[in-house]
Amino acid sequence: GDQPDLTAGNTGAGDVQWLDEFVTAFDITAVHLFGHSFGSIIAAASAGMPLRSLTLMNPVAVSSDRGPHPVLSRFASALYSAAGIVPHGMGTWLLTNRLHVRGMSVAMVRTHDRALRRWIHLQHDTYYNSYTSLPGVIDAFRESAHRSVSDYVGRIRVPTLLIAGDMDDIATVAQERELCLRIPGARLEVIHGVGHLIHYEKPSEAAAAIT
Repeated sequence: GDQPDLTAGNTGAGDVQWLDEFVTAFDITAVHLFGHSFGSIIAAASAGMPLRSLTLMNPVAVSSDRGPHPVLSRFASALYSAAGIVPHGMGTWLLTNRLHVRGMSVAMVRTHDRALRRWIHLQHDTYYNSYTSLPGVIDAFRESAHRSVSDYVGRIRVPTLLIAGDMDDIATVAQERELCLRIPGARLEVIHGVGHLIHYEKPSEAAAAIT
């Protein structure tokens, strides 16, 4: 009743609808759904569909506007809002310029392995801006700023695994523990020495937990 609507009129709704249509079109009967970061919100919002299990890695436990970095959150909101107001080319530059992308990457990386750090930065430089719609990116950011997995816990009725990094300051372990308690039967796996980029920095540990 009080859960926000993620079924119409926005990028997240399109993701949820696409996933439902994909599963239906291919007649997939055993769905084990996985979502990372913003994808965890999409996965939780899709939990009303028939699932066997749900895995949420670095799940967004609380919306960023209620998170641990309100000043940074307001700055990011202002940046994305500006990108939506100025001419398209300038808006694209605001969100895709190298300084913005590298600053984001440096803020999230935790490994001290220089080769791995360089590779992660290269991945972000290469793929972070590989989107087709500036309005879609802005819309997705707004959803991530105002929504979280917590908004959809009432839909989750399947075995659920949460995977958190103990150095993640976007979705902290304390927030993940609280989220875990709100999902019946959920289990929390904390991976040490990593933050929000578990898939890059600790892929073997994450794969073992999922398996």
